[in-house]
Amino acid sequence: MKVSAVACKTLEILRTAGLFLTVLSLVACMNDGTARNKLLHDGISVKVQINKLTYPSTGNVSYVHGRLSITSSVKRLISANLDCIALGKNELRSRKLYVDSMAHILTDAYEAKDNQIDVNVYWFFDKILNADDINELEIMLAKEYVGRERDCMFLK
Repeated sequence: MKVSAVACKTLEILRTAGLFLTVLSLVACMNDGTARNKLLHDGISVKVQINKLTYPSTGNVSYVHGRLSITSSVKRLISANLDCIALGKNELRSRKLYVDSMAHILTDAYEAKDNQIDVNVYWFFDKILNADDINELEIMLAKEYVGRERDCMFLK
């Protein structure tokens, strides 16, 4: 299922914590039927391209499939805790991210190659989503990592 196009949105959140300034910038632009979301945090760029929405045969749940790309423009990216990356809007938030693979792959220290991570993933939602819901999804931190952003990316 392709995602219908919506206008670009930009959200900037400025926060101070100790002596450093964290700038989060979210851009959601869809012009060719797929979602492109970007979150910037201390030189870390997180991009999600949403590819499809699926429903398992049982339960009121949805899977949002996409491509997750993480790069660093400041320091060398060693690994990332993919569990930090959630999709959501307002109170709606994905419960878990999984690497889209036949084998079970650990997501808490996913290794970067050549200063980037580029992997097919899917997010689990405990609700039936539709195309309108998908168009409004934003990249956000998983609830358990809010306020702990520095625990998500490992740089050198």
